[in-house]
Amino acid sequence: MKIKNILLTLCTSLLLTNVAAHAKEVKIGMAIDDLRLERWQKDRDIFVKKAESLGAKVFVQSANGNEETQMSQIENMINRGVDVLVIIPYNGQVLSNVVKEAKQEGIKV
Repeated sequence: MKIKNILLTLCTSLLLTNVAAHAKEVKIGMAIDDLRLERWQKDRDIFVKKAESLGAKVFVQSANGNEETQMSQIENMINRGVDVLVIIPYNGQVLSNVVKEAKQEGIKV
């Protein structure tokens, strides 16, 4: 678990360092498959705390184990103009189109 937290923190730092050079508040969309699970709650809290300490605004969505809900939430975040998407997929195979759409919009995934 500690290794995952360290990796999550490192990824957050790298993403924010890369985007921070643009001198604007970084908006991060975090799409989680199911926040009813304690593990994802802890990861969310660690991620949000670190991202906000680096000056980012984080929007967190939980699909509650529903792939259609998650796809809709990710599309909503794309429309809101997030700079970065962090996706913990319920079913990664069905998200390929929205990930492609995000990348076409210049969003880091």
